[in-house]
Amino acid sequence: MPIRRHYPETSLVNAWTKLVEATLPSGSDGYMAPAAAVFDMVDVTRQVLSDLFARLFVQIAGYVYAKTKQGVPLPTGSITSTTLAEEQMQLMLGMIRDLDELLGTQVSFDTN
Repeated sequence: MPIRRHYPETSLVNAWTKLVEATLPSGSDGYMAPAAAVFDMVDVTRQVLSDLFARLFVQIAGYVYAKTKQGVPLPTGSITSTTLAEEQMQLMLGMIRDLDELLGTQVSFDTN
């Protein structure tokens, strides 16, 4: 059961790369990106990380199914051992922390 998106992932990553480049301070000229551009960069970064997280989740769920035959059969990707699955899970936990920190920079994403 692949994840369906209404956009090509490569287009999103290309847009993300351009937004990051456009919002970074450009050295000695003192340029600061407008708040709306920074918001867009954070929002697109959130989506890129969420898509990557979902892809990793599907692979881990596929690995668990392959080992237990419980759940839904999904592709395992490059996960071929418990060690690799645990490494992917640690990567996913790091992504959650990164997303939390990233979204904390924008009041619009505050859930409190």
